[in-house]
Amino acid sequence: MQKRTKTSLLILISILIIIITFLLDNLFLKAIPTLRISFINPLFIFLGGTIGLLSYLFFLSLLFLHEKKTKFIPYLVIAVVAAIALSYLLKYTILRPRPEIIPLLIKTTSSFPSAHALITASTFFFIKKLKSIKILAFIPAFLITFTGYYNGVHYLSDIMAGILLGIIISYLTLNKLPAIRKKLESLITKS
Repeated sequence: MQKRTKTSLLILISILIIIITFLLDNLFLKAIPTLRISFINPLFIFLGGTIGLLSYLFFLSLLFLHEKKTKFIPYLVIAVVAAIALSYLLKYTILRPRPEIIPLLIKTTSSFPSAHALITASTFFFIKKLKSIKILAFIPAFLITFTGYYNGVHYLSDIMAGILLGIIISYLTLNKLPAIRKKLESLITKS
């Protein structure tokens, strides 16, 4: 199968998953109280906050420094900034209300998409660039991605949309931006 066909199929499947989770959001929402375990609630509250997300991003940068792969850090910053911008653009455009469930923490912005899911997913292809300690970056990314659902501040479709958009940002930033940068540099040096 051609690369373009695979990519199209993957995007189609992702959109179908988001549609299915959107249709089943209220059913999934009822499961949240049964998933919560009181002794791990503080961990999910921390990871679901801004400090938890920033701690993860700092930790990820340290992993790149440890493996001497600093050339990826500027692209990682661009991916995260793009994810934040897209998240807030969509939140203030779509204005989806938060779920009506007792949340573990209070959020004041709109629900769709999950900024935490979008931002952590925007680091996905960067995590793949790590060699020996990939799992150290993946575990907190996975936990942070689903904190919004666990904490009761997001529908599952918010999370899934954030993941899809974040992965797209991660892919484009890591695979397309360096080529654009090289073309711009060659244009500048010619003039």
